[in-house]
Amino acid sequence: MYWKTDLLELEHSKQWDTAIAYMQNVIAENPDNMDAAICMNYLLMNLIVEEICDMEKFEYYQLLTKKYFQESYAKFSENAEYLFFTGITAYMSPWFFDLEYEEPDKLLEKARVLDESNLLYHWGYRSDIERQNDPEKKILAISILKNNEARTLLESKSAVGRYLLDHIIDAGESNKEKLCWLLDLYFSNQIDVSTLCYSCDDDYAKGLEGDVFNPQEERLFLKLMSLSRIFVESSKRNDYRQNFYFPEKNELHQVASQLREELKNNLEKICNFTSDIHF
Repeated sequence: MYWKTDLLELEHSKQWDTAIAYMQNVIAENPDNMDAAICMNYLLMNLIVEEICDMEKFEYYQLLTKKYFQESYAKFSENAEYLFFTGITAYMSPWFFDLEYEEPDKLLEKARVLDESNLLYHWGYRSDIERQNDPEKKILAISILKNNEARTLLESKSAVGRYLLDHIIDAGESNKEKLCWLLDLYFSNQIDVSTLCYSCDDDYAKGLEGDVFNPQEERLFLKLMSLSRIFVESSKRNDYRQNFYFPEKNELHQVASQLREELKNNLEKICNFTSDIHF
């Protein structure tokens, strides 16, 4: 629908009041549009919890958040899709929907009961922080990423769908896969050598949180880290020519390429064990 594209643009440019007024009109003209209700709930919750909003209007935003949640819940509380997306949104701060702490769990559990076959609803029920180490959550996330129907549903829900897709990708990917993604960004010129180096140093120097390197991966990774640290140190020097000229850059590029190839080859060997699961 055209309004979803308009809403995404307004959210991306952080035109919050314009986005709210726009969605108020959409809902007024389409009072039974469930997607509009889902998107409005997320727009308001995200604004008051995650974004920098006009604090003079904060009480007004809170009132709107409660109003649109309560009105939509009265209409769609028996719809699994509504319960799933709104339950995830409610996790951000249940009290702004006038809910108790445990009630988002109940919304997600009800969605799962209403549609036992939906992978998203099973993942949603395992999405809260107390279940963050649930091994089935990762399997579900991988299955969702391979399921065109599930991804299409997420992508149809504007910002809240993208928010969820980011979390599912994060849950479904190992740290090795994220490192591959970082290297892909580097080789496609979407990040520069400085960003690559700082990202490796910040995110991976402390280890891969359970992802075990084989000897070749470890050798290449340690070499990449060593070159990264040389670059970081050289960039701190006051001499402009030293900042501009990094003699080990070609070697870093070569090692990064070898590491990416090694990681991808090994990940490909182990990824085939995961198949779509069904309930």
